[in-house]
Amino acid sequence: MRRFILIVIACAGCAGPGPRDLSNATLSSSEVFSTENMHAKTEIDPAPPVLDMLAAPDRSPADRALDAKRQAAEVMTFLAAPVGGRVAELACGGGYWTELVARAVGPSGVVYGENSPTMLLRQRGILATWNERLARPIDAKVVRLDRELGDPLPHDVRGLDLVYLALDYHQLAAHGVDRGAMNRAVLRALQSGGRYVVMDETPVEGPFVANLHELHSEESRNARREIEAAGFAFASEGRFFHDSSDPREWDVSPPPPTQKRDRFILTFTKP
Repeated sequence: MRRFILIVIACAGCAGPGPRDLSNATLSSSEVFSTENMHAKTEIDPAPPVLDMLAAPDRSPADRALDAKRQAAEVMTFLAAPVGGRVAELACGGGYWTELVARAVGPSGVVYGENSPTMLLRQRGILATWNERLARPIDAKVVRLDRELGDPLPHDVRGLDLVYLALDYHQLAAHGVDRGAMNRAVLRALQSGGRYVVMDETPVEGPFVANLHELHSEESRNARREIEAAGFAFASEGRFFHDSSDPREWDVSPPPPTQKRDRFILTFTKP
């Protein structure tokens, strides 16, 4: 059963049509995959309140410069963060998405922003940006959490509407994160019907990629199986990140500035 209202859950003022489920994650491996570039199609129309939020005059020029590349209008509409909602973001990094979520939930909402101290120690520049972000008045409602991703939320944080992972899911393995433990912790923290949204990208397999769509589909199915094993129910996949022109000639984070990326975003619900 789908539940869409509007970012990481139900935004009465942002309500709009939910994204169509064009998910390769729902296909069996025996099905034929289309070579159509879904990235060129409009899967989800940005909600007017989201566009207004992105146009807020107090947003920084640095954040505005990232909006198009990160497809902020589509992502925020897909996430559907509820006004007054209780949302947690995992692996916030410098807090670009955190601030947008804070704007979406409004003064009556709360945002828990988790960052791994171990990961931030390796990225001093991101730590400085995160500290500066939290000093901004618009982010006063953000509750900072310095915790490792294997146990990302305090045990007294319960009844959340949405949990959103800002780091590509498959990259967690390289950081030694127990993804199963993380997924179970998210399940505990969500209320019944609450949503868990994760992003990921198609990995490189071998020196040449013969069928990007098969790789895209298999990776989305792998993430789906792993998260469902924690007790979640799959809801939908957003295909607006999908880009079949990605040559998959790199496997680093962040990718080269001009590099195309074939990515996906999955939504799960707590039964």
